[in-house]
Amino acid sequence: MNVSVQLSTAFGAVVGAYLLHRLVGPILAGRVVRARSAALASAEAAKDLNRVLTFWKRDATLQIPDSPGVQGLEAIRTAYSRYFGSVQAATGVSRSVVALRGGACVLETGTNHFVWRSPEGELRDVVDYLAVWERVRLNWYLAALSLTRVATASAPMGERQLGVAGAAQQADEAVKTR
Repeated sequence: MNVSVQLSTAFGAVVGAYLLHRLVGPILAGRVVRARSAALASAEAAKDLNRVLTFWKRDATLQIPDSPGVQGLEAIRTAYSRYFGSVQAATGVSRSVVALRGGACVLETGTNHFVWRSPEGELRDVVDYLAVWERVRLNWYLAALSLTRVATASAPMGERQLGVAGAAQQADEAVKTR
C-alpha cells in the first residue's frame, strides 16, 4: 500500500470518527444525563445528602422559588438540608433532554410535585425545573438548577392522606384552572 493511500485511509478514519462523535455524541449525552438524573432523584428520595452532592459541580448554582439563588457546594448542602427537613413526599418527571455544544452540555426540563410540612398543615407545590448538566472529564454534573413554582395548594384536613399521587393530581388541577 503506498503512502498516499495510507494517508487517505487515516484521514477518512479521522473524519469518520469526528462525524460519528458529532452525530452520536449528543444522543449518548442525553441518555447518560437521563440516567444521572434518575440516580440523583433516587439519592434525593433516600435523603442521602452526601450522595446528592456528588451530582453537583463545586461551583454550581441553585435557584429555589421564593429564595435567593445559592452558589457552591456548601450553600447547596444547606439548601438540601432544609429541603430534607420539610419535604414529606416528592415525585418528578423529566420532560426533555437536549444536548448542546456537540454533547458537552445538556439541558433537562421537567416538573416536580412536592408535599411539604408547614405550621398550617400540608402544602403541595408543582415546580418546573431547568437543569444544566456539564460534562467534566468522563462524567456529568449539575452546573445549574432553576426551579419555578407553577402552583401551590394547601390540603384540607380530610385530604391529607392523599399522598403524593393525590397531591400531584390536585396540583395539576390547580394548574389547569389558572
